[in-house]
Amino acid sequence: MRGIVVLPDRDSAGKADHRGAFEPEARAFAKHHGIAADHVVEVDLSADQGARAAQFLGAIRDRGKGPAFELVAFFGHGLRGNLPQFRQVTASRLAGVLGSVKMPGVHVALYACSTAAGAPLTGDGGYADGLRDALQRTGSILCTVDGHTSAGHASYNPNLRRFIGLGTNDAGALVHGGTGGDWIVAPRSALWKRWVAWLRTDGRFRFPLLSVDAIHAELGQ
Repeated sequence: MRGIVVLPDRDSAGKADHRGAFEPEARAFAKHHGIAADHVVEVDLSADQGARAAQFLGAIRDRGKGPAFELVAFFGHGLRGNLPQFRQVTASRLAGVLGSVKMPGVHVALYACSTAAGAPLTGDGGYADGLRDALQRTGSILCTVDGHTSAGHASYNPNLRRFIGLGTNDAGALVHGGTGGDWIVAPRSALWKRWVAWLRTDGRFRFPLLSVDAIHAELGQ
């Protein structure tokens, strides 16, 4: 599959976040999807924020030459409004690079805490929401962006919200984003316990390419 995975290259100070989660999960994700080894990019955290952003965005731009990516994943820390290890990789800058390599239906998976947090019911105004909106404006009109609404494990956290590109209206005019997103599986719903267990399987790597209906069907609705 045409895709790219980006992550930091080392542990944060005093933590084992890279060794314990980001690196093994990112490489397992890439292996599952058949993403080439040289498309798993570890960004140098010893560099300043500007250099980190240049490496992050440059990797997508350089490896995006040729057929469009279907899948982009980030494994790292996240906040409601940014990626703290890559603060200069704003939603608009990331969308601009993704749009420049012609990805109308790209799936973006943010395996990062709280990037889908925002307005209480929808996540409107958060990083993932802003990325979906910006992707629409750059031509990725059928994108999906998945992100976590809370802190938790990079891959096992079940609090996942999806933001979907709205395409064009009946007149063919571009629809510039939307208002927030929706739970993939709503907390405390009938499927919640099965969803939590499913994310401990390879489901945690598969969900970005599955529709919500397909996920619910697999969970037994």
